Amino acid sequence: MAEKIKEAKQVVEQTLENTEDAVVDMQQQAEKYYSDNKTTINSILFGLVIVIGGYLAYKNLYYKPLVKEAQAESFIAESYFEKDSFALALNGGAQFKGFIEIIDEYSATPMGNLANYYAGICALRTGDFAGAIDYLNDFSTDDVNLKAVSLGATGDAYAEQEDLDSAIDFYQKAADVPNEFTAPIYLMKAAQLLEKQADFSSALELYKTIKSDYPSAEEARMIDKYMQRASLLANK
Repeated sequence: MAEKIKEAKQVVEQTLENTEDAVVDMQQQAEKYYSDNKTTINSILFGLVIVIGGYLAYKNLYYKPLVKEAQAESFIAESYFEKDSFALALNGGAQFKGFIEIIDEYSATPMGNLANYYAGICALRTGDFAGAIDYLNDFSTDDVNLKAVSLGATGDAYAEQEDLDSAIDFYQKAADVPNEFTAPIYLMKAAQLLEKQADFSSALELYKTIKSDYPSAEEARMIDKYMQRASLLANK
């Protein structure tokens, strides 16, 4: 037993010795590599310092103040938007910027992105349907409410232009956004345009979806009437 313990101790000591030798060897190799490539390594490290320092300077000295400035500049335009003064909100006035100018000057900021949504709705309400589509297509968001409304508003703009296929496509995209309030609204809009195209079978399927998935929605109150009409017309 004592002999086995002695052997085990020797193995451990040898392992430690080998490990120490390996560490020393690695250290020597690293020192040699650095010595042979000192200029390149120092240049890379210096470049990293410049890049990181530049990013921090951009973020703290330029971007953050720009974000605050964009929010402040949009305040009046947003207040006009809330009052349904869409032309003023879109174009601005002598003393304040409208959403078009905010988009131009602050496109890199969250407010610049949101201004695309506001501008799209303003353009839609003032009859510039092509402009509404352009602005809304430039808007992006993870907010389910804004996403659904922006897609639906794009559908409205296409519908106003009598591009019913595109309108239906965007209404269905809006309905696919997981939002129990907006989904039945856009399903109904899509179904009614499908009926306008005499595609009563597809309209019927959307009416059935409203009835089964959103039974408490306002659109479901008279859905049986719509389903009956679409069913009759589909079977003619």
